[in-house]
Amino acid sequence: MFNALKLRHQVLVGHAIPLVIFIGMTAVVVSAVDSAIAKFPILKNNQQSVIAVGDLAIAANAMIRISRGYLINRDPEFINRYQNSLAEFNQSFALAESLISDPQQRANLNRMRELAQQYDRHASQLFTLAQTNQQAQAVALFATAESRRIVNELDEVQDRFNQTKIQLLDQETQRAEAALQQAKITLILGALVLSAIAIATALAVANSISAAMHRAVSQIVSSSSEIATSAEQQERTANQQAIAVSQTSTTMDELGASSQQLSQQAEAVATDANQALHLAQKGQQAVGQSLRDMDELKQQVAAIAHHIDSLNEHTRQISSIISLVSDFATQTNMLALNAAVEAVRAGEQGKGFAVVASEIRKLADQSKASAERIDTLVLSIQSALQSTTAATNNGTQMVDRSVQTAQVSANAFVGVTEAINQVSLSSQQISLNIKQQAIAFGQVIEAMNAFNAAAQETAGGISQTRAGTQILNETATNLKAIV
Repeated sequence: MFNALKLRHQVLVGHAIPLVIFIGMTAVVVSAVDSAIAKFPILKNNQQSVIAVGDLAIAANAMIRISRGYLINRDPEFINRYQNSLAEFNQSFALAESLISDPQQRANLNRMRELAQQYDRHASQLFTLAQTNQQAQAVALFATAESRRIVNELDEVQDRFNQTKIQLLDQETQRAEAALQQAKITLILGALVLSAIAIATALAVANSISAAMHRAVSQIVSSSSEIATSAEQQERTANQQAIAVSQTSTTMDELGASSQQLSQQAEAVATDANQALHLAQKGQQAVGQSLRDMDELKQQVAAIAHHIDSLNEHTRQISSIISLVSDFATQTNMLALNAAVEAVRAGEQGKGFAVVASEIRKLADQSKASAERIDTLVLSIQSALQSTTAATNNGTQMVDRSVQTAQVSANAFVGVTEAINQVSLSSQQISLNIKQQAIAFGQVIEAMNAFNAAAQETAGGISQTRAGTQILNETATNLKAIV
């Protein structure tokens, strides 16, 4: 079926098939990469919500720690610090509430606010008792089970919040990795299929062109040999006619008419060859257009690689932010350790402060662990993006090889054009020779009286010339049909 197409159609089909496959592959890859990009704002939002909840827990713990400190030394400055911590808690709550959309997480967040409000009411009672010199009642109220329940439940709610947030981060990361993996597999399979189709198409086009040109050249060579043989026979016959001078005027008139017909046929052959040359030039222009289209496709693949590089830059910025969070957790851990040391030095009065320092260290360790996990996930995404970049570069190389194949086809068209041009020149030369023979026959008619046998031989030679010219005409027609 492929060989039944014309040469220019074979070339166009051969380049259109890989181009269509590559466009489809590019659309799938772009869709997968867009899906992965859509996950980054979600990851960023989750990270900000984790930071906001951490600030929320820090403010709540500060409220508990300050209320304990006020019971110990009854410094009015502790009440101002308590109010500042309460304001920081409300501010962190507003930020976390604007970032969190998951119903379960919002429930945990609201529960933390309720517990903080309960403790605020509890602390207000403590401050009132202490300010009215009821220190013993204030300490007893602080040591009640209700106070411990609020603190413990606040820690439990924060733990549930962090565990749920880690699960959500894992889910979004898995989706992003799946999208990038799909893009990678699509690029690999598309490159393999595109390579196979391009190679098969190039072989089919090359074989078709080679076979067609071989047949045309063989027929032209054979026809030229027959014409040369016939010309030699006509020359010998003409010599015999000059010696014998016996051929009748009627026979020479017939020969003149035959020569005129041969001249017209040769002119028709030259006209057909010129038309074939024009069609071959159009085919060469079509191949040139294909080369320009492949170059534009190469630029589009380069644009895809540029967008993937931009994604790599965004992930590096996320890694920098995570590093800052990890450093902040480390510094908080060190401060908590120093606070524990100071609490030990304070003796019995510093035990409550030591408990607060221990809780702060736990929170700092959890924040650092979460930051390290996020950093690991970002590194995985960067690795997948690097694989996608490599696959895109392979696609660019395949486009370059397709351009080289198209260039080979263009060179073949140049060869076809030159061959047809040579056929056209040969046909014109044959037509000129036949016209000269007709003039010679007209001059011989005036004095020639050739023998009958020589006339028959001349007639046979002219018949061979007509047959050879007919074959040449058919060959030019076939060449026109395949171009």
